[in-house]
Amino acid sequence: MCEGVALFANNTKALYGKKTNSHSDAAKALHINEDEWRKFEYHFWDSTVSMDHYDAEAEKILSHIDPIIATRHAKALAKREFSTVPNLCKWLKDVPSEFHHIRRIKDDRRRNLVLKTLFGKTEKEYAVTLGERNKQLESLYKRIREAHVFHPKPELSKKEIQLKVDFSLGFLNLPKVGIKFKYLNDSRDWGEADTYAYANAYTYAYADADADANANTYTNAYADTYTNAYANANTYTNAYADTYTDTNAYANARWWYRLISARSARFLFVEHLPKKFRVKTKKYKGNPFMPIFDLMELGLYPIGLKNKKFLIYVPLLPNGNKPKIV
Repeated sequence: MCEGVALFANNTKALYGKKTNSHSDAAKALHINEDEWRKFEYHFWDSTVSMDHYDAEAEKILSHIDPIIATRHAKALAKREFSTVPNLCKWLKDVPSEFHHIRRIKDDRRRNLVLKTLFGKTEKEYAVTLGERNKQLESLYKRIREAHVFHPKPELSKKEIQLKVDFSLGFLNLPKVGIKFKYLNDSRDWGEADTYAYANAYTYAYADADADANANTYTNAYADTYTNAYANANTYTNAYADTYTDTNAYANARWWYRLISARSARFLFVEHLPKKFRVKTKKYKGNPFMPIFDLMELGLYPIGLKNKKFLIYVPLLPNGNKPKIV
């Protein structure tokens, strides 16, 4: 993938790819042989056109195309097609992977016109909507930082645990199932739990992929302090996820806590996007990761679906006793 608009030029004209920033995909759509054109990128954030670098062998193949003339055609096309905000947005709306470059547009007026055209909000208007979202995220990150992961209380409520499992599966539009509890008696049990966690991560993979797509599509266009840390969540949660998981006993399990923490935060982030931009996540009835985080906050090691049951591992108490599940 190139950055910006994929351009092609020869001695007589220039072309560009629509609905993609890939030269290969654009060449297919244009029905041209990309090896018979010089390739360029138009960087809309600073209005520059750059030609791809070619090695000596490639230059021999393209020697019949004058680089100076081709560059002139490419620049003329970029100016003609993308100098106005409406024209730029007409291309940009179909290439969401380029949205994060919008924040790099140096001219404030142009940048905000692009944001307003695509998303209906300038940077200032977008900032006004962040208060409640940021408040909820800060609360969640406080919980992530303070959770007693893998340290359950002596007595746990089976009804409460089942309710959280039901919520999580329900948010994914999956049917209710029973729970299978297994105690983590020794290192072999921990190893088994880690193996099943890796294997069952797919249960929530699609929901996370959808949330990630929505978060990156919309919010990466805005340059606010929360965009990266909160949309992707991983950086922030990883800084706190080791508080109770640095010992050898938990070393291989802490990744699951990081995963669930980050995905809980990312989905919460997405829930505050305008509905029209929640194309991929609107099919979910709620944040499917939060109930799983709740279970980890209770000290449990929830895995996911296995043999038509929701498998949850239960760590032992510091004195070696088993927590009671009543």
